[in-house]
Amino acid sequence: ATNPPAFSPDKGRWFFPVFSSEKVDTLVGLRIWDGPQNPVMSTSGTQQHLLNGQQFIASTDGTVYVCEGDWDRVALEWLRVTNNQTGIVVAVPGSSTFKDKWVELFKGKAVIFLYDNDEPGKIGQAKAARMIAKVAKSVQLILWPSVTAEKYDLNDFVSDRVRTPKAAWKELHGMLVDFIDTEASVVPNEGTTEDNRRPVPK
Repeated sequence: ATNPPAFSPDKGRWFFPVFSSEKVDTLVGLRIWDGPQNPVMSTSGTQQHLLNGQQFIASTDGTVYVCEGDWDRVALEWLRVTNNQTGIVVAVPGSSTFKDKWVELFKGKAVIFLYDNDEPGKIGQAKAARMIAKVAKSVQLILWPSVTAEKYDLNDFVSDRVRTPKAAWKELHGMLVDFIDTEASVVPNEGTTEDNRRPVPK
């Protein structure tokens, strides 16, 4: 099982344990959230590790879901477990953070990036996808529909569909597109209509 967050009623704080992405069962720090309107704070060193990395490095599962932030990971893990699906759910500590030393962890994996619906999210998941493309078995990205609100994320998506988890799982996978590294941000060649031919941002 993954390590869930803990709540301190005295302080009104949520604590997310962060374990090493390099050594199993090694606690490296905490991420701390004081509630709405407050950013998640981290103890020293946590930016160097994937969230839920301890389960990732210990697993032989072939599918890896990569989210942006703590609550998105918790939400997607709930959705995955509720639907009795396989896979490992990890998260980056921020959209712009993806370390070179993480790349080899994704070797031979089917990787799915599910970052937020905003410009940093789009750029961040494209950057991460490009970094692992040569080692991963396959790479897919979420393409949020054009009607989706700015900054909408996985936590929002799951919260809005908590009563229909089976349909939500299917809908989520319907928004995935294959990553194709065009190294361009131009429209596809004329005549190319498949969603998975859309270039991604640099």
